[in-house]
Amino acid sequence: KLFGTQDKLLRKNVFTHIVKDMAEMNRKTKNQKVNYELRDFFFAKLKEAETEVSRHACAAFITMYRQGIWADAHVVNLMSAGLVHPDLKIAAALAHLFLGNKTKGLEGILDESEDEEDETNVNDAIMGIVGAKKTANRVKRLKRAKKAAKKAAKKGARKGDNSGVSFVAIDLLNDPQTLAERLLQRLSKGGEPFLFRLLMLHLVARLIGRHQLQLLNLYPFLLKYLVPTQSEVTKVLAALVEASHPAIPPDEIRPVVLHIVKYFITEAR
Repeated sequence: KLFGTQDKLLRKNVFTHIVKDMAEMNRKTKNQKVNYELRDFFFAKLKEAETEVSRHACAAFITMYRQGIWADAHVVNLMSAGLVHPDLKIAAALAHLFLGNKTKGLEGILDESEDEEDETNVNDAIMGIVGAKKTANRVKRLKRAKKAAKKAAKKGARKGDNSGVSFVAIDLLNDPQTLAERLLQRLSKGGEPFLFRLLMLHLVARLIGRHQLQLLNLYPFLLKYLVPTQSEVTKVLAALVEASHPAIPPDEIRPVVLHIVKYFITEAR
């Protein structure tokens, strides 16, 4: 209920304490009964009409997943329901997760809580230096330790960026075909910001390519975005490539290929 309050600082503190308590509870041993009850509770909150409540429930799922605490197929399939949520921030944050992107989304919730977690990690790294007396030497050592800890954290983050795309979440989906169909149906309605539609289009393409799905109405749908005046046309082409696999009938792909030849290929040198 506190997530529905107008006090932003209170919402942030409540969220931070909740996810830390859940993480601590699972640090040594996992109580599956309690975890299932918590998952069901947050899933119910994810479906609530109150925007802040549903956004914080979504953020809790993402945080616990990224920490490897709630990362099984049950959680992944619960989260997938949020991809068709009417709130764009919830749908976009989960789309980034399923695509394996580093982007967290849900600005003001996930970013603040993780910044605080990073600060906690830095403080843990220097606990051995902190003593009762603040001598000049100890203060210098403290500053050096903080600097070294932050540098190590940044270095680890850079290494993570080069580790490639994670397919773990998308591979755990029980019914990727139905999900892809629902997402394409959402895209077909229009009315949502173009960059959001592009993000969801990328996810649909990833689902098709990863699970070798048949979603034949995608290819004619892409034609309206495959025009030279489209500033993000390279991303649309990338989605087309990812959504193409050997099981797709050639007759379904041929009109798209001819369209690309007509508008993007010239014999001029």
